Amino acid sequence: MRSETRKSFSVLLCRDCCCGTDRKHPDFDHAAQRRELEDVIRKAGGKLHIVKCIDACSYSNVAVIRRHNGEKIWLGGLAQVETHVELCQFLASDVFQPLTPLLEDCRFEPTLESQIAEVKCDSRRIPVHES
Repeated sequence: MRSETRKSFSVLLCRDCCCGTDRKHPDFDHAAQRRELEDVIRKAGGKLHIVKCIDACSYSNVAVIRRHNGEKIWLGGLAQVETHVELCQFLASDVFQPLTPLLEDCRFEPTLESQIAEVKCDSRRIPVHES
């Protein structure tokens, strides 16, 4: 039981505004990213939520890792093969370890507006998909 609690986490993946669109990132396979993240996160005991927008568009292709202890890690610039692969490896190994140097470079502090939008994902139940 303790290991299940320890592995409890979820990831919000921003889509449908500018993140994850061919319009903004035409050379990145967004569908493959979503499929791979769904698979990795499910196998690691977490949940993936696809959300419409969390108001962090300047970081484009944003994910928020929500750890069971309430910690939230905001990552941006994930529309690159290297960062996507690193994120998948991190989520598969142990999401409660410190970020790798490459992911630490993707980490950012969200604005108050982004934090409000992220909280509203729960209160308004706007995830459009859950794996």
